[in-house]
Amino acid sequence: MFSLRPEGKTARFRSIRDSSGIALFQSNGFFFGPVGRFQRARKEGDHSDQLHGLGDVDWALEAGFFAEYWFADWFRTRAEVRRGFNGHEGFVGDLFADFIAPLGEKWSVSGGPRLSLADTDALRPYFGIDAVQSAASGLSAFDPKGGLKSVGVGGQVQYQFNKHWASRAYLEYERLLGDAATSPLVTERGAPNQVTFGVGLSYSSTQPSLNEGWRRSNLGRRRMSLGLAPPALSRADSWPHRRGASRTPDMRATPMFIELILNLPPTPTDFSPPFGSKALKPDAADWTASIPK
Repeated sequence: MFSLRPEGKTARFRSIRDSSGIALFQSNGFFFGPVGRFQRARKEGDHSDQLHGLGDVDWALEAGFFAEYWFADWFRTRAEVRRGFNGHEGFVGDLFADFIAPLGEKWSVSGGPRLSLADTDALRPYFGIDAVQSAASGLSAFDPKGGLKSVGVGGQVQYQFNKHWASRAYLEYERLLGDAATSPLVTERGAPNQVTFGVGLSYSSTQPSLNEGWRRSNLGRRRMSLGLAPPALSRADSWPHRRGASRTPDMRATPMFIELILNLPPTPTDFSPPFGSKALKPDAADWTASIPK
Protein backbone atom coordinates (compact mmCIF):
# COMPACT_ATOMS: atom_id res chain seq x y z
CA MET A 1 0.00 0.00 0.00
CA PHE A 2 1.32 3.44 -0.93
CA SER A 3 -0.30 6.65 0.29
CA LEU A 4 0.38 10.37 0.06
CA ARG A 5 -0.81 13.00 2.52
CA PRO A 6 0.24 16.45 3.84
CA GLU A 7 2.54 16.46 6.86
CA GLY A 8 0.58 16.93 10.05
CA LYS A 9 -2.55 15.27 8.65
CA THR A 10 -3.66 11.95 10.08
CA ALA A 11 -3.86 9.17 7.53
CA ARG A 12 -7.44 8.42 6.48
CA PHE A 13 -8.64 5.08 7.81
CA ARG A 14 -8.28 2.10 5.48
CA SER A 15 -9.75 -1.35 5.92
CA ILE A 16 -7.85 -4.33 4.59
CA ARG A 17 -10.83 -4.90 2.26
CA ASP A 18 -10.48 -1.47 0.59
CA SER A 19 -9.25 -1.53 -2.99
CA SER A 20 -6.47 0.82 -4.04
CA GLY A 21 -7.83 4.20 -5.05
CA ILE A 22 -7.56 7.95 -5.28
CA ALA A 23 -10.09 10.29 -3.65
CA LEU A 24 -10.55 12.82 -6.47
CA PHE A 25 -13.53 14.48 -4.78
CA GLN A 26 -14.10 15.03 -1.08
CA SER A 27 -16.52 17.23 0.83
CA ASN A 28 -17.98 17.10 4.34
CA GLY A 29 -17.03 13.51 4.99
CA PHE A 30 -17.81 12.25 1.47
CA PHE A 31 -15.06 10.80 -0.74
CA PHE A 32 -15.32 9.61 -4.34
CA GLY A 33 -12.82 8.39 -6.92
CA PRO A 34 -11.43 5.54 -9.02
CA VAL A 35 -10.23 2.24 -7.54
CA GLY A 36 -8.33 -0.78 -8.76
CA ARG A 37 -7.59 -4.25 -7.46
CA PHE A 38 -5.25 -7.00 -8.62
CA GLN A 39 -6.38 -10.62 -8.23
CA ARG A 40 -3.71 -13.27 -8.34
CA ALA A 41 -4.01 -16.18 -10.74
CA ARG A 42 -5.57 -19.36 -9.38
CA LYS A 43 -3.24 -22.25 -10.13
CA GLU A 44 -4.50 -25.82 -10.11
CA GLY A 45 -1.13 -27.01 -8.88
CA ASP A 46 -1.31 -24.81 -5.77
CA HIS A 47 -4.30 -26.79 -4.46
CA SER A 48 -4.18 -29.96 -6.52
CA ASP A 49 -6.62 -31.94 -4.33
CA GLN A 50 -9.36 -29.30 -4.46
CA LEU A 51 -8.75 -27.98 -7.99
CA HIS A 52 -7.88 -31.24 -9.75
CA GLY A 53 -9.25 -31.21 -13.29
CA LEU A 54 -10.39 -27.58 -13.23
CA GLY A 55 -7.32 -25.92 -14.74
CA ASP A 56 -5.94 -22.47 -13.98
CA VAL A 57 -7.69 -19.10 -13.78
CA ASP A 58 -5.51 -16.25 -15.04
CA TRP A 59 -4.81 -13.11 -13.00
CA ALA A 60 -7.44 -10.38 -13.12
CA LEU A 61 -7.33 -6.62 -12.85
CA GLU A 62 -10.49 -4.93 -11.52
CA ALA A 63 -11.07 -1.23 -12.12
CA GLY A 64 -13.99 0.94 -11.05
CA PHE A 65 -15.11 3.58 -8.58
CA PHE A 66 -15.68 3.94 -4.86
CA ALA A 67 -17.86 6.17 -2.70
CA GLU A 68 -17.17 6.61 0.99
CA TYR A 69 -19.07 8.54 3.63
CA TRP A 70 -18.17 9.27 7.24
CA PHE A 71 -21.26 9.72 9.43
CA ALA A 72 -18.94 10.48 12.35
CA ASP A 73 -15.24 10.25 13.17
CA TRP A 74 -15.87 6.72 14.41
CA PHE A 75 -18.20 5.37 11.69
CA ARG A 76 -17.40 4.92 7.99
CA THR A 77 -19.36 3.37 5.14
CA ARG A 78 -17.91 2.51 1.73
CA ALA A 79 -19.17 1.08 -1.57
CA GLU A 80 -17.11 -0.13 -4.54
CA VAL A 81 -18.11 -1.20 -8.06
CA ARG A 82 -15.40 -2.73 -10.24
CA ARG A 83 -15.18 -4.35 -13.67
CA GLY A 84 -12.78 -7.24 -14.23
CA PHE A 85 -10.30 -7.70 -17.06
CA ASN A 86 -8.33 -10.77 -18.13
CA GLY A 87 -9.08 -13.43 -15.49
CA HIS A 88 -12.77 -12.52 -15.44
CA GLU A 89 -14.81 -10.02 -17.43
CA GLY A 90 -17.65 -9.37 -14.99
CA PHE A 91 -18.78 -6.74 -12.50
CA VAL A 92 -18.31 -7.02 -8.74
CA GLY A 93 -19.52 -4.83 -5.91
CA ASP A 94 -18.60 -4.50 -2.23
CA LEU A 95 -20.34 -2.73 0.65
CA PHE A 96 -18.48 -2.13 3.91
CA ALA A 97 -19.15 -0.43 7.23
CA ASP A 98 -16.48 0.12 9.85
CA PHE A 99 -16.61 1.33 13.44
CA ILE A 100 -13.28 2.84 14.50
CA ALA A 101 -12.29 3.18 18.17
CA PRO A 102 -8.96 4.60 19.42
CA LEU A 103 -7.57 2.93 22.53
CA GLY A 104 -5.21 5.50 23.93
CA GLU A 105 -2.61 7.29 21.83
CA LYS A 106 -1.10 4.27 20.09
CA TRP A 107 -3.77 1.56 19.78
CA SER A 108 -6.92 1.51 17.66
CA VAL A 109 -9.44 -1.17 16.74
CA SER A 110 -11.99 -1.24 13.93
CA GLY A 111 -14.47 -3.58 12.37
CA GLY A 112 -17.88 -4.04 10.84
CA PRO A 113 -20.09 -5.91 8.36
CA ARG A 114 -19.27 -6.72 4.71
CA LEU A 115 -21.42 -7.64 1.71
CA SER A 116 -20.24 -8.68 -1.78
CA LEU A 117 -22.07 -9.10 -5.08
CA ALA A 118 -20.92 -10.46 -8.44
CA ASP A 119 -22.52 -11.02 -11.83
CA THR A 120 -22.40 -14.24 -13.85
CA ASP A 121 -19.23 -13.34 -15.77
CA ALA A 122 -17.39 -12.64 -12.50
CA LEU A 123 -18.49 -15.89 -10.82
CA ARG A 124 -18.12 -18.35 -13.71
CA PRO A 125 -14.28 -18.58 -13.83
CA TYR A 126 -14.03 -19.34 -10.10
CA PHE A 127 -17.21 -21.33 -9.36
CA GLY A 128 -18.37 -22.61 -12.75
CA ILE A 129 -17.62 -26.11 -14.11
CA ASP A 130 -17.96 -26.72 -17.84
CA ALA A 131 -18.26 -30.09 -19.60
CA VAL A 132 -14.51 -30.51 -20.08
CA GLN A 133 -13.76 -29.65 -16.45
CA SER A 134 -16.56 -31.94 -15.29
CA ALA A 135 -15.09 -34.90 -17.19
CA ALA A 136 -11.58 -34.20 -15.88
CA SER A 137 -12.54 -33.50 -12.27
CA GLY A 138 -15.50 -35.77 -11.66
CA LEU A 139 -17.58 -32.82 -10.44
CA SER A 140 -21.01 -32.10 -11.89
CA ALA A 141 -21.21 -29.40 -14.54
CA PHE A 142 -22.37 -26.10 -13.07
CA ASP A 143 -23.12 -22.67 -14.55
CA PRO A 144 -23.41 -20.09 -11.74
CA LYS A 145 -25.69 -17.06 -11.97
CA GLY A 146 -24.87 -13.65 -10.59
CA GLY A 147 -26.26 -12.12 -7.43
CA LEU A 148 -25.34 -11.90 -3.79
CA LYS A 149 -21.96 -13.60 -3.35
CA SER A 150 -21.21 -13.35 0.37
CA VAL A 151 -21.84 -11.60 3.67
CA GLY A 152 -19.43 -11.35 6.54
CA VAL A 153 -17.66 -9.32 9.18
CA GLY A 154 -14.08 -8.20 9.66
CA GLY A 155 -11.82 -6.18 11.89
CA GLN A 156 -8.29 -5.02 12.47
CA VAL A 157 -6.08 -3.80 15.32
CA GLN A 158 -3.39 -1.18 14.73
CA TYR A 159 -0.48 -0.08 16.89
CA GLN A 160 1.42 3.16 16.18
CA PHE A 161 5.02 2.71 17.32
CA ASN A 162 6.02 6.28 16.52
CA LYS A 163 5.62 8.99 13.89
CA HIS A 164 6.93 6.69 11.17
CA TRP A 165 6.21 3.07 12.08
CA ALA A 166 2.91 1.25 12.65
CA SER A 167 1.75 -2.35 12.59
CA ARG A 168 -1.65 -4.02 12.36
CA ALA A 169 -3.34 -7.40 12.41
CA TYR A 170 -6.60 -8.23 10.68
CA LEU A 171 -9.20 -10.98 10.64
CA GLU A 172 -11.96 -11.37 8.03
CA TYR A 173 -14.85 -13.85 7.91
CA GLU A 174 -17.35 -14.27 5.09
CA ARG A 175 -20.09 -16.74 4.28
CA LEU A 176 -20.57 -17.62 0.62
CA LEU A 177 -24.17 -17.31 -0.60
CA GLY A 178 -26.19 -17.95 -3.73
CA ASP A 179 -24.59 -19.89 -6.58
CA ALA A 180 -21.14 -19.28 -5.09
CA ALA A 181 -22.18 -21.48 -2.14
CA THR A 182 -24.02 -24.14 -4.18
CA SER A 183 -21.21 -24.77 -6.67
CA PRO A 184 -20.00 -28.42 -6.51
CA LEU A 185 -16.53 -27.03 -5.99
CA VAL A 186 -17.73 -25.67 -2.64
CA THR A 187 -20.19 -28.37 -1.61
CA GLU A 188 -17.90 -31.30 -2.45
CA ARG A 189 -14.37 -29.97 -2.07
CA GLY A 190 -14.60 -26.77 -0.07
CA ALA A 191 -16.75 -24.98 2.48
CA PRO A 192 -18.93 -21.85 2.40
CA ASN A 193 -17.17 -20.33 5.41
CA GLN A 194 -14.09 -18.29 4.56
CA VAL A 195 -11.68 -16.99 7.22
CA THR A 196 -8.63 -14.91 6.37
CA PHE A 197 -6.10 -13.27 8.67
CA GLY A 198 -2.75 -11.50 8.36
CA VAL A 199 -0.44 -8.81 9.69
CA GLY A 200 1.00 -5.66 8.18
CA LEU A 201 3.73 -3.11 8.78
CA SER A 202 3.78 0.49 7.57
CA TYR A 203 6.45 3.17 7.33
CA SER A 204 5.89 6.89 6.69
CA SER A 205 8.54 9.45 5.76
CA THR A 206 8.32 13.18 5.15
CA GLN A 207 9.01 14.42 1.65
CA PRO A 208 9.83 18.07 0.83
CA SER A 209 7.11 20.31 -0.55
CA LEU A 210 7.04 21.00 -4.26
CA ASN A 211 8.29 24.52 -3.59
CA GLU A 212 11.22 23.08 -1.63
CA GLY A 213 11.91 20.64 -4.46
CA TRP A 214 11.79 23.57 -6.89
CA ARG A 215 14.34 25.47 -4.80
CA ARG A 216 16.70 22.47 -4.93
CA SER A 217 16.38 22.06 -8.69
CA ASN A 218 18.87 23.57 -11.15
CA LEU A 219 16.19 25.92 -12.51
CA GLY A 220 15.25 26.95 -8.98
CA ARG A 221 18.83 27.74 -8.03
CA ARG A 222 19.31 29.82 -11.20
CA ARG A 223 16.10 31.79 -10.62
CA MET A 224 16.94 32.37 -6.97
CA SER A 225 20.44 33.59 -7.90
CA LEU A 226 18.68 36.21 -10.05
CA GLY A 227 16.38 37.16 -7.20
CA LEU A 228 13.31 35.54 -8.79
CA ALA A 229 10.66 33.94 -6.59
CA PRO A 230 9.07 30.53 -7.19
CA PRO A 231 5.93 30.50 -9.34
CA ALA A 232 3.02 32.13 -7.56
CA LEU A 233 -0.25 30.37 -6.87
CA SER A 234 -3.12 31.23 -9.16
CA ARG A 235 -6.71 31.53 -8.01
CA ALA A 236 -7.34 28.12 -9.53
CA ASP A 237 -4.61 26.63 -7.31
CA SER A 238 -6.39 27.79 -4.16
CA TRP A 239 -9.97 27.02 -5.25
CA PRO A 240 -12.56 27.22 -3.76
CA HIS A 241 -12.58 30.81 -2.44
CA ARG A 242 -16.11 31.16 -1.19
CA ARG A 243 -16.35 31.68 2.55
CA GLY A 244 -16.81 28.54 4.57
CA ALA A 245 -15.89 26.19 1.72
CA SER A 246 -13.23 23.57 2.23
CA ARG A 247 -9.88 24.59 0.78
CA THR A 248 -7.72 22.18 -1.16
CA PRO A 249 -4.33 21.95 0.57
CA ASP A 250 -1.47 23.57 -1.33
CA MET A 251 0.74 20.58 -2.15
CA ARG A 252 3.47 22.89 -3.41
CA ALA A 253 3.89 24.51 0.00
CA THR A 254 3.13 21.49 2.21
CA PRO A 255 5.67 18.78 3.07
CA MET A 256 4.17 15.40 2.22
CA PHE A 257 4.15 12.04 3.97
CA ILE A 258 4.98 9.02 1.82
CA GLU A 259 3.62 5.82 3.37
CA LEU A 260 4.50 2.26 2.40
CA ILE A 261 2.54 -0.62 3.91
CA LEU A 262 3.56 -4.26 3.55
CA ASN A 263 1.10 -7.04 4.36
CA LEU A 264 1.91 -10.70 4.75
CA PRO A 265 -0.26 -12.86 2.46
CA PRO A 266 -3.46 -13.80 4.28
CA THR A 267 -3.98 -17.40 5.30
CA PRO A 268 -7.38 -19.09 4.78
CA THR A 269 -8.32 -21.59 7.46
CA ASP A 270 -9.32 -24.01 4.70
CA PHE A 271 -8.78 -24.15 0.97
CA SER A 272 -12.31 -23.10 0.10
CA PRO A 273 -12.88 -21.28 -3.20
CA PRO A 274 -12.01 -18.95 -4.68
CA PHE A 275 -8.55 -20.01 -3.49
CA GLY A 276 -6.02 -17.71 -5.14
CA SER A 277 -8.53 -14.96 -5.74
CA LYS A 278 -9.50 -15.09 -2.07
CA ALA A 279 -6.25 -13.48 -0.95
CA LEU A 280 -7.17 -9.94 0.05
CA LYS A 281 -3.76 -8.29 -0.09
CA PRO A 282 -1.35 -10.81 -1.60
CA ASP A 283 2.20 -9.62 -2.34
CA ALA A 284 0.54 -6.75 -4.19
CA ALA A 285 1.69 -3.35 -5.31
CA ASP A 286 -1.17 -1.53 -3.65
CA TRP A 287 -1.36 2.24 -3.51
CA THR A 288 -3.74 5.04 -2.65
CA ALA A 289 -3.48 8.81 -2.66
CA SER A 290 -5.77 11.39 -1.11
CA ILE A 291 -5.55 14.70 0.69
CA PRO A 292 -7.69 14.41 3.87
CA LYS A 293 -9.55 17.46 5.05
